[in-house]
Amino acid sequence: MMFRFWGRLMTTCLLLFAVSWLFAACSIEQTTPVTTAEPRITTETNSKQAILPEQKPDMASGELRLWWSKRQTLNPLLDNSQSGQSVNCLIFDGLFFIDEHQMIQPALADEVLWTGSQENSAVDIRLAAGFEFHNNQPVTAADVKACIDFIKANSAQSPYALQLSGVVAAEVVDDLTIRLFLGQPDPWLAYALTFPVVPAVSLKAGSGELFPGTGIFQMAAFDVNTGLLLTRHRPTEEINALKQIRVIPYADPADALRALEEDQIDLIDLSPDLYRKMSLRGSLRFDHYPAGDLIFLFYNTKPGRVLADENRLTYVKRILTASAVHQTGIFPTTEQAEIPLSRSSFILADGYPLSEIGSVDMIESAWPEGSGQPVIVFPAHDQLRSQVAEVAEDLLGQAGIKATVRPLAEASFRAALLSGQFDIAVLEARLPHEPDMTWLYAANRPKTYSLLDQITGPTMMDYDLWLNRMEASLELAALVPDHDKAALLYNLYETDVRSFWSCLMIRQSAVLYGDRVIGQCKPIRQNPYNGVEELWIWPGRSS
Repeated sequence: MMFRFWGRLMTTCLLLFAVSWLFAACSIEQTTPVTTAEPRITTETNSKQAILPEQKPDMASGELRLWWSKRQTLNPLLDNSQSGQSVNCLIFDGLFFIDEHQMIQPALADEVLWTGSQENSAVDIRLAAGFEFHNNQPVTAADVKACIDFIKANSAQSPYALQLSGVVAAEVVDDLTIRLFLGQPDPWLAYALTFPVVPAVSLKAGSGELFPGTGIFQMAAFDVNTGLLLTRHRPTEEINALKQIRVIPYADPADALRALEEDQIDLIDLSPDLYRKMSLRGSLRFDHYPAGDLIFLFYNTKPGRVLADENRLTYVKRILTASAVHQTGIFPTTEQAEIPLSRSSFILADGYPLSEIGSVDMIESAWPEGSGQPVIVFPAHDQLRSQVAEVAEDLLGQAGIKATVRPLAEASFRAALLSGQFDIAVLEARLPHEPDMTWLYAANRPKTYSLLDQITGPTMMDYDLWLNRMEASLELAALVPDHDKAALLYNLYETDVRSFWSCLMIRQSAVLYGDRVIGQCKPIRQNPYNGVEELWIWPGRSS
């Protein structure tokens, strides 16, 4: 199946705009080291796991037992639970999916064709021929339109409504083509089209009715109390292939974790907080992955505050770097992140120069005597951010800057942010699925990040200049994913050093294996159970 991005009019406009801004940045000679994705780290289990063979034996696999939260409906378009969305990835496909490098890939779609102008933006999505739902009915453009209409009509309940907010309307062109009308051109549109596609008729189904998808596994039976039975839909000749999954309902992740410890389920996707706690135990086996929760520092540069002076701000930013924080060794379940992007993202495929190069015109920094004591605030309930604040205090102290650390209740923390009664705040934000870093640096952010618009202050000299260059080069990267990213990374670096942010780390989640499991998943943020079909489950109970 071929996949073609035909930009035509929109691509031409964006390319011309991007090239005009990139001219200056591309002329700067750089040496960038090659960066590869961080390998998955597996912590070996105790002796219970050792009794199982290392390779899948030539015998039938047992039933894999997963969990999800208790529910009355199986409609994936209304499932807001992480446990449910993880299971749904095994049953349903979207028009596109996001791979381990944060790159968009075709699933049910085959072709994207921009048909409108920048004033009247429209795009045609051509479906690949031959796809059928589990009920043997063909996948059509009418089904896709019905899903989009349903999501928008149920915007308060659907987790996919926000990502489709830029789609004004949809219409069927023919059986395999759907036309989307957008409020404005969006080079990241395909990332919004990853919602599960189901038959239009299923959207009228009653409580407890099964939903056909197009994934590897299909819904076979459902009971509110005992859970959902999945059977393998795509045929395989392997005698030891995993052919059946049972999804058992539990009240919450803590209950599911106890069930795994009691050998009632075989696999669980841990939240960052649970992974952090469970990683302290040495007898468990994990596969971790970046969860998408960014921890970063915000500097209050408003008049009258300690860091309103550019020299002091620059000096502090050079102290409180992601590298310095991670060298303490107390954040093992996080990924170091100098920018709001995972190191596995395709944006960083051409290198990771942010720690190796220096700005050509960086402001000389210093901390004059009598400059005052910066106040560091963070939400008291968050243990990780509490540790970040303590490390920041220590690093500043080593540089001769005495800081005051203030843990605050959630309401008091928000009030301090809005009133500006702080100098450094330890913040957290959920990264968007697309590798678009402008949410952190640009004004007029999406609603998800609207609080940042209310608290930001003045930036350093030439910040807007470099931001515009970065935005233009990022649009080019979105349209041409295999384009050289050196100019983008340089523009990003120059923007970041002039900002009032310091990115530090991304929280990690993990898949935790039970004692009966042989093999490994390849978990990613969008699909924690990616590769689960390759597992083999011991049919008997573990010892």
